[in-house]
Amino acid sequence: MKKVSADNLVPVPIIEQRYKDTLVHSELVPFLGKTKVEPLKVEAVYTKQDGEKVAADKVQRHYAYFTPEGKMLSDDEEKKLEFWLVKEDGTSEQVRPFERTASIEVQKTVSLASIDTMLEESTYELYHDDEAVQRLLYEEAEYFLQNDWAGIALFTWGRGFKQFYAIVRPLVIEGKFVWVMTLSQTAKKYLHLMPVPGEKVPAKELPTLELPQLEAIITTR
Repeated sequence: MKKVSADNLVPVPIIEQRYKDTLVHSELVPFLGKTKVEPLKVEAVYTKQDGEKVAADKVQRHYAYFTPEGKMLSDDEEKKLEFWLVKEDGTSEQVRPFERTASIEVQKTVSLASIDTMLEESTYELYHDDEAVQRLLYEEAEYFLQNDWAGIALFTWGRGFKQFYAIVRPLVIEGKFVWVMTLSQTAKKYLHLMPVPGEKVPAKELPTLELPQLEAIITTR
């Protein structure tokens, strides 16, 4: 028995972050409200401006940017950050981060069996409280269920260059339904396939999954 291998489906671009032509790097730091706490000041308990005490494991963390000398950029300085894509030939080109996906748009439908090759990273429920919208969502869900389909869309959280394939499909549970979205960047890779005996005909093969093209990184010029 061996763990299934994985194939990366989403190339990871090499992005340099620059502030006034100086390379900077990012680190996760604690945030108290909108105030960043420098890593050297990390404590077990933090005190907010209103005096409230917050345990370290309850404090939200976001990325902050630092110069090679260790200086943390201010919020105003962060607004002047530039992002440069390093190409294969060593040259670089200024680019801008993706915007967060505002709506899930299915780019193609695939058989449910084919998505078994995708490795799940996280799964989310897609739903609506309005009854009229729920009716429309269920009509679409019926169509997908009758055809054993899943939809493939593209998704990004924005503020960066990380993309995902989003697998969307409906589920019916205990007489109710919901749409789910699974994010993935990798596919399973089987390295130990065994030959089917000569006198046997394979009962059913896993269908090939063809994915839509990823969104191109947009240059600023």
